[in-house]
Amino acid sequence: MDVALTIATHYADGTLTIAVTGGLDISTSQQLVACLDSVFEQLIRQRRGAVDRLVIDTSSVSFIDAHGLGTLVALCNRARHHRISLRLAAPSAAVQRVLAVTGMRHHFLPHPGI
Repeated sequence: MDVALTIATHYADGTLTIAVTGGLDISTSQQLVACLDSVFEQLIRQRRGAVDRLVIDTSSVSFIDAHGLGTLVALCNRARHHRISLRLAAPSAAVQRVLAVTGMRHHFLPHPGI
């Protein structure tokens, strides 16, 4: 499925929020990875305490496939490696469905809201 992906970031009080809009699949996942690569690179150069929590707002994700889910899992593991809490905020119906079907709901901590 070819649905464009838009990524917006916002930083406040130690929390970096990344809002993802559109489809998260094999053709777009690399955009999210590249964004997070840049974030982690900056964190490594700066003091690590600058970001305590990474929130991925998936409320506007219209489509997600297994590759997109794999990308979220890899990002979650990478955040943990850097001792940064990663949480999903407001998962869309598409994201909720994939998490439920795959049994991956427990892998992600929810964020109370955006």
